[in-house]
Amino acid sequence: MADPDSPIRAPAAAFVYPKRSNQQRSAIKRVNEYALWCIDNDMWNEALSHMERAIGEDSLAASLHNNLGIVYERLGQTDKAADYYQKAFALNPDKKAYQANLKKLQNRQKTFQDTSNDFDIFRVPPTERRQRDAGDEDGETPTLIGE
Repeated sequence: MADPDSPIRAPAAAFVYPKRSNQQRSAIKRVNEYALWCIDNDMWNEALSHMERAIGEDSLAASLHNNLGIVYERLGQTDKAADYYQKAFALNPDKKAYQANLKKLQNRQKTFQDTSNDFDIFRVPPTERRQRDAGDEDGETPTLIGE
């Protein structure tokens, strides 16, 4: 079941998958397996093309959306990765891995957010400046105050 405290929301109504033939399922499974083999062998662009092909064949398979999210994330296209993780979670909110992948990506994006505009070397508060009067008697580099 989806986490009720999460800002990531799944659709309220249960989704019913259309019937697929065994041949359709088998074809998608083979494409997905090959794409996963490509990932294991660092062939990310090859995996991307096969995952996109697989989603073209079966746009309702949550695992394909999740795996495509992994590929896009690895290729540095984090906005697309987030979209595909969200789609996977929306298609199958009971699969915790889909929501976990989205949360991990969002946390990494927060961590790597550009804060260069927030930092001005000439306006550093005194509590964050290097200690100047601590000396270097023991051969160690002075530490920052507040560490």
